[in-house]
Amino acid sequence: MRWFWAFALLWGQGWHPSIHQIESEVHRSYQHYTERQWDSVNGYHPSIAPALRQTTSCQLQKQVMGYHPYWAGTAYTSYQWNLLSTIVFFSYEVDPTTGSYSNPTVINTWRTTNLVTTAQANGTEVQLCATLFGGTNLTTFLTNATARLRCIDSLISLITLRNAQGINIDFEGLPSSQRTNFVNFMQQLRDTLNRRRPSAKLSVALPAVDWSNAYNVTALSAICDQLFIMGYDFYWSTAPTAGPTGLLYTGSIWGSRCNSRSIIDYLSSGAARSKLILGVPYYGFRYPRLLPRQSPPHQCHW
Repeated sequence: MRWFWAFALLWGQGWHPSIHQIESEVHRSYQHYTERQWDSVNGYHPSIAPALRQTTSCQLQKQVMGYHPYWAGTAYTSYQWNLLSTIVFFSYEVDPTTGSYSNPTVINTWRTTNLVTTAQANGTEVQLCATLFGGTNLTTFLTNATARLRCIDSLISLITLRNAQGINIDFEGLPSSQRTNFVNFMQQLRDTLNRRRPSAKLSVALPAVDWSNAYNVTALSAICDQLFIMGYDFYWSTAPTAGPTGLLYTGSIWGSRCNSRSIIDYLSSGAARSKLILGVPYYGFRYPRLLPRQSPPHQCHW
């Protein structure tokens, strides 16, 4: 499925943009709109493979979370709701200086989309995702008490508007200097949710590898209901040949980091086993061709 990111239960040494940020920025760009116009003129319409339609019955034994980007439109009409316990609407793009949303189009879509009612009618919980990317933006936001309060108030008002079941926080590239401030923000959000929407869930997206030790896993595990590990981008498109985007096990070719190690690291850092959700990449990168006598595959962004 072209737009849907799905994940099932159970980043680099310098921060590198994730697929979440890349796709979000692409779909705000002029290039995106010209591509959509080309598609329309040439009669191109995305299709859903028959195997992806809801044709089978399934009793979920684990939590399964999927992200629905706003630009996917009505693609949700073909989602297999019986295979999803939670759908996350992507995203409330946080203005770091004010805490309000920076893209009104997304919020207007949230206010009107039938994704919410369709998911809930099929027994799937709905969360609203808030995104903010990069150390400078995160420092600006997390050190501004007024912006934090406005963001929290807006998020809770928006999930109340649609009777949604929770909030997902996807703040990426967190500097280690903001480790405590991020925990304080999450606790503030948790406390306000408990007062205004006591049944609402709170989830957080975490890097596959926390190189700078910026995320206090023990504290976040106590605050949040779900800890979402972004288990991908172990291998980047600037490598000389193709590699695994989401690596389950390590080996002599692919390096020392993998999802199995990420899970072990999070558990040893204080994450509750019952709260871990492992993100699975349903995407790939375009790689340059490997010419003769070039170096072997490597994880160049680490």
